[in-house]
Amino acid sequence: KISANLEDDMNNINTFLNADNESLKSLRLNFLKLSSNIKMNVNDLTKFGELGARLGIKSEKELLAFSEIGAKYSQVFKLNNEESINFMSKLSNIYKLNTKDMQGLGDKIISVARASNVSASSVAKTMNEVGGDAKLIGMNAEATAALSAAFVSATKDEGEAVGTFKAMTAVMSNLNNISDDMKAKFLKLGLSTEQLGAYFKQDASEAVKMLLNQIKTLPKDEMTDFLNSVFGTGAAGMMQNLVDNTDKYENA
Repeated sequence: KISANLEDDMNNINTFLNADNESLKSLRLNFLKLSSNIKMNVNDLTKFGELGARLGIKSEKELLAFSEIGAKYSQVFKLNNEESINFMSKLSNIYKLNTKDMQGLGDKIISVARASNVSASSVAKTMNEVGGDAKLIGMNAEATAALSAAFVSATKDEGEAVGTFKAMTAVMSNLNNISDDMKAKFLKLGLSTEQLGAYFKQDASEAVKMLLNQIKTLPKDEMTDFLNSVFGTGAAGMMQNLVDNTDKYENA
């Protein structure tokens, strides 16, 4: 079923494309074909097309591919059209992802969700909330997907996963400004905050793994004290679960 708004949608896309009439006609026909092939409303598809054009995609082939990825995100991650557009827009801007990157990220989310025994939808929704925080500590999109899956697995709740992830990144992004008492706690792990900060600049994903494994070496009472003091009592329990299941994150 073709909405009467299709022409308006195409004009919105062309606001960013500046295509001639023939090119726009071709794009319109190909959106209709894609809609028929993947059984998705054409107006929903053109909304993804508008986003792609707004993000700077100029070729018809890539614009259609971007729109198809958006449709797959909606279906696989159980997002409505608005949520998928928000997800793609936010992560494209944070991580500067092109169409190929977006496809790879979708595959990564499915992979880490399966490895962590959680839903891809929960991973995507968590990642959408924490992408900017993860970027602050140097994590790329795929590493953020893996850690999001680990937090969802550890907490069994998207809201708690987001809150704990943000608590961790807030500390890691502020290592240069923490108190002497807090620095002493990190030294008990065998890590100075200067060293840890340098590790995060080199490879944030590996730095997180190293931090979790170092926390795991602490005796139980010292571990509890460290997690409460560094990450706060609200996030400490969830961090404990993540530490106990570090292997899931490492294998994701």
